[in-house]
Amino acid sequence: MDFIILDLNNASEQTLIECIEKNTMIAKTKRDEIARLQQLTDLSKNKIIVDEPEEEITSPTETSKETSEEFEDEVDYYYESIHSLTTSSLVECIEDFLPTKEHPYYDRLMYRLYAEILREIKDIKDFIGTEELTEEELAELKSEIEISKLKISKIKELLSERDKEEEKTTIKRENDLIFISTSTGRVRVFDELESMPPEYYDELFELFSSIKNGTFKGVKRFQGANYARTSEVKGKLMRVVFDRIGKNSYAIITAFAKKFDTSTAYRTSLESAIQSYIPMRETIMGKLSDDEFINMHKEFELDLMRRLSPTKQPQYIKAKEASHE
Repeated sequence: MDFIILDLNNASEQTLIECIEKNTMIAKTKRDEIARLQQLTDLSKNKIIVDEPEEEITSPTETSKETSEEFEDEVDYYYESIHSLTTSSLVECIEDFLPTKEHPYYDRLMYRLYAEILREIKDIKDFIGTEELTEEELAELKSEIEISKLKISKIKELLSERDKEEEKTTIKRENDLIFISTSTGRVRVFDELESMPPEYYDELFELFSSIKNGTFKGVKRFQGANYARTSEVKGKLMRVVFDRIGKNSYAIITAFAKKFDTSTAYRTSLESAIQSYIPMRETIMGKLSDDEFINMHKEFELDLMRRLSPTKQPQYIKAKEASHE
């Protein structure tokens, strides 16, 4: 069962909505099947001892499925972000909650978000047509429709502006990375790096860079109270867990290698890192306007990037170092 792909520029609103509903069901079925297979794999590992692990071979079909599922995770991440914008004044800032224009799937994500909001409007209209509502309830639902229409208008505006902006020299967005400390006062990811083989560093470098430049590689938002609505960016093996704490500020909670979502040790470690971060959140947010605090974390960032990939030296690192000369 493969995902349905449409030409978003030519599809009708009704066709877009039907496609989303079918793809959502397909994504759920695939996730359930993956979870089942991973559980079987974990069980088999407890019974079989292998001296040397065989090299994992991924077929083109498996890669395509993984890409489709990762795209659905990204849609969920951005849709939930803009769903929280419930007033016209907040919608004016919608660009801060949407994928950056440098994202490799920018157009595809934006059209998909556009279609999701259309479905949201349709669901509200259907509800109004089938339920007996008070005047107050009706007014509230109509207000939600107007806010959703405003979001669509802003998305259309951003899409139409993109072609014009590509002809100009634009300043790329850079986010501030705020590094969470352990109970001993050390930066958690620095401690975690010490136990990681250097062959993981390139992938980690890409993941941290994607948070920095706003492309959020393989982003996925966690569900459940224990995860406090935090998110992760992910590569083939590595994961970096983060939390948005300001317009362009992101708390870096933990980084690790993960093979299976069903691993008890993985879940316990992740929950522990997030739960130790939560009590610090409000205090950290209160320091985001403190230049000294921000500059300290920029130094942490430079140190981290040097450790991960001293030869790459991305442009934002060069610019930061030049400012100290």
